[in-house]
Amino acid sequence: MNPNHAIQRYGLAGLIFLLTVFASVGTGLASSQSAGKSVDAGLTLAECVETIRFFEIVGGVQREVLVEACDLADGRPLTSSGYISGVVVSSTKDDLQVSIEDTENPRLNAGGDPSGARRQLTVNRDEAGGIEGRHCYVYFPNVPGDAVLEPDRFQITISDGQQSVCVPVRHRGYREISPVDMELPTTKRKIRFDYAGEDASVPSPASVERQLRLQAVAAGIDHVEQALGAELVAQVTILDWKGADNALTSSGNARIWLYADTFRNRSAAELKCAAEHEALHVFVDRQGYTKNTRLRELFADLKGFGPLSLDRFALVTTGKLPPAAQDITTDADLLTFIDERNFIDGMAGGHASENLDEFATSFLHSLLYIDRLASNLDGLDRVDPREAAEISAETRRRTTLEDYRRTLEAFLAATGSDPRSTREPVAPVLRLLERGLALSAEIPPTVDPEVAREF
Repeated sequence: MNPNHAIQRYGLAGLIFLLTVFASVGTGLASSQSAGKSVDAGLTLAECVETIRFFEIVGGVQREVLVEACDLADGRPLTSSGYISGVVVSSTKDDLQVSIEDTENPRLNAGGDPSGARRQLTVNRDEAGGIEGRHCYVYFPNVPGDAVLEPDRFQITISDGQQSVCVPVRHRGYREISPVDMELPTTKRKIRFDYAGEDASVPSPASVERQLRLQAVAAGIDHVEQALGAELVAQVTILDWKGADNALTSSGNARIWLYADTFRNRSAAELKCAAEHEALHVFVDRQGYTKNTRLRELFADLKGFGPLSLDRFALVTTGKLPPAAQDITTDADLLTFIDERNFIDGMAGGHASENLDEFATSFLHSLLYIDRLASNLDGLDRVDPREAAEISAETRRRTTLEDYRRTLEAFLAATGSDPRSTREPVAPVLRLLERGLALSAEIPPTVDPEVAREF
């Protein structure tokens, strides 16, 4: 799954989720006798800050910690035994610049995030709770449950434009997973694996089972990069945030996030499949497929939106599915057909009907297993059985095959059409799409009677 992808899907939702679900106040974040030293004489924390709320993850559980301004004096930093996953600064001033900064080791992270050493807090009026004169400056990572910064030490800098004051913080940042840089099976290109959490067994090389799971993730990334002729993923981060069972990407990042429960509990084959899906999200983002008008129109058709419907207008003009359209049950069979749980034997997941990004990603994923297209069409009724009176199996098969070919043609037209949106060579994906067209053309639109009897 992708956040923008990360944040398109989870930024605001993640913020609301964190602030409403994890309302209990913990005590893990400790203040020494002093924290918050003024860089320029004259500005003090008491003048510009009422409270700082930290969201820390300890033992996989997120909790909120409230620190009053009066508890922040000169000196040693605030400390957490876990890692910080969100910060909310409340102030009576509405003209502050508030940021989280890695002052010791400013750098880009391996995933290419240009703000890897600095995070800017933004004003959020909802956080003020309607209290007159209160202003809240908020930062949560795009990926829910991620650390605000990778290093163990950072500072919150609060400035009025002329003077600034800093609050130093220590937490348990990312731990490099050993071996730090894993080689992809085919190219031997190295990607970085790291972990946020307190389970010492995850970054340790001692577990054979853990190593097999890491290798499965690397193999999934390698499979996609080889098929598409592109280097897509530079970093994989495992987040120990309990209750989340998923994998994510974030727009503009060459990076995959895996939640620890997913990493621990899924089979190696499922992890490989999940890594393939997320690497494809990175490719979809770079190619700008969700911005392509023809693909937007195709997705609107597959969702069953009429030519004059407001849902179609919103989807084609913005690329986003209106919330009211989420529960519509007029989806074409193709959207369920290409879900990984249906197209790839023994796998789970896939939600191509959810939005255009997921549709594009799952469709490209099906192309990596295009040799299964004919047999999957033969078993279409097993995937999503319907009443015979509603629509015949033969009609469903013919329509799904036609929609698959129409989608191939739309992707062929869209690939490389926007040079501002792509950083990859397009020849490999064009060959993949053309092979899909050739193979699909060989498939008869009706079921072979002998095959039908087998099902």
